[in-house]
Amino acid sequence: MEQIEKLKSDIKIWLTEDEITVSEVTPKYTDFHLLLSNAFGLGLELDISKLTNKSIIVFGTKLRNSLPVQQAFMALTEEEKIKILEELKRDLIRLGVDYNISANFSDVVIVKELYIQDLTRTCFMESLKMVRNAAIFVISILSEKLAIKQIATPPHSHSDLPSPYG
Repeated sequence: MEQIEKLKSDIKIWLTEDEITVSEVTPKYTDFHLLLSNAFGLGLELDISKLTNKSIIVFGTKLRNSLPVQQAFMALTEEEKIKILEELKRDLIRLGVDYNISANFSDVVIVKELYIQDLTRTCFMESLKMVRNAAIFVISILSEKLAIKQIATPPHSHSDLPSPYG
């Protein structure tokens, strides 16, 4: 248990030193669960968890597609939908992250796992930024492909544009 507390403390220190605000969430199925709100000033929420009985840190975010994005996607032909989804999946794999896209296209979950024995500050921050970059990529691609005016910045910076972060 001391080792887990030290790991959590190290992670919180790294985030604080990089001026990233972190809060703790009551863990349900994890040894610890940290939440980054407005991560990197982008309005993005990122979760960092240490899985119980596993030597893995999980970085994740859930993008909630706005109603206009969902409607634009559903209006596409089946062929167009498949093309966009397959391109998106292929690009996320290239970025080195795992993903889950909901059936009705309301959510896109992006995840990166890192083994604790590989954990250094550099490796940790690279994994965190990989999830962030993948989220920005998804938002940009969907905006471009679906011709939706949507931005990947905090809702307060451009209040007339919808935010994909819910």
